[in-house]
Amino acid sequence: MSVNLLVDGCQGVYIPKIFADGYNSDEWNCEEEDFEILKDPEHELYWDVWCEVLANAKLLDNQGNTWRLWQDGDLWVYCYELMTDMEIKHFFGE
Repeated sequence: MSVNLLVDGCQGVYIPKIFADGYNSDEWNCEEEDFEILKDPEHELYWDVWCEVLANAKLLDNQGNTWRLWQDGDLWVYCYELMTDMEIKHFFGE
């Protein structure tokens, strides 16, 4: 699959925390400090760090595919190179 749901949008403000609790910063090419901030929804930099993680996090799988995060209510992980044209159109509206 080229698109997978990571965290349901019904988790609201806790989506970044659930992500940081469930994954490790190294596998997503992020700073450990950023993941520590995301584990505390009350931290003053919580949303700023989350925006940075969404924009820059990437995971490289065993086949050399790059996976990125996308949040539109729900939090998704996707590999653009594996997506069909139809998936791209429906997922991103392109």
